[in-house]
Amino acid sequence: MKTRAVLIRLDERTHAALSQVAKQLGISRAEMLRTFLNQGLAGYDRRHEEVVDRINSLEKTVFHSNELAEVTAAMVAALDHKRSVETKVISFNLEQGISLVATGLFAQRQRINCQGVK
Repeated sequence: MKTRAVLIRLDERTHAALSQVAKQLGISRAEMLRTFLNQGLAGYDRRHEEVVDRINSLEKTVFHSNELAEVTAAMVAALDHKRSVETKVISFNLEQGISLVATGLFAQRQRINCQGVK
């Protein structure tokens, strides 16, 4: 495999620690750095996957919450036609509050979708 050189600068303490560990393991400093880079990149990939999984889980939760809010608002509206005027005002305020929550949840879902994470 073709390789390419990368120049990095290390302070004295880091260089000494790198040299000591490489010597203890019986490998070159370059091999030690390649090992660190490969481990770091593998860890980065796992963390990225974990973040994507969390976002997907949150998206499902937001979507479900939105559905629940919509169903609750519909139920309040359906029950409202048989109630007194005072109760209707309370129900209307409740329905409006639920509608605002549903709208906020929908907006959050749209923001998540716009990030292109599926």
